[in-house]
Amino acid sequence: PNRRLPKKFILRGRNHFRLLKTSGARRAGKFLVCNYLKVDEARKVAFIIPKACGPAVTRNRIRRRMREGYRLLQDRILPKVSIVWIARRTSSAATYDQLKLEMEQLLQRSGLWLEVTK
Repeated sequence: PNRRLPKKFILRGRNHFRLLKTSGARRAGKFLVCNYLKVDEARKVAFIIPKACGPAVTRNRIRRRMREGYRLLQDRILPKVSIVWIARRTSSAATYDQLKLEMEQLLQRSGLWLEVTK
């Protein structure tokens, strides 16, 4: 399947972030925080990496790892949800596999994970 992450599925706009923060739910792990809200539109996502995570090179590396992890997991996420992933300071020391595993665990804990039945 095509697992690209087109720009139309990137969450944008101050109002969307404010709505997610005020009306949404939150799950936190060692490396990441997941803010989410079930909505009536297609799934959208945003990635936030604060300056506390390190210099620009480090923040960009974290963002690339988070985007790739999400890209591979997106087929198993509920279709009508908005998600904001926020990196914690500890994420600068995390490997790609650790970030992807934590993403999966946070999605499962939040009830956004689709179980595949064979």
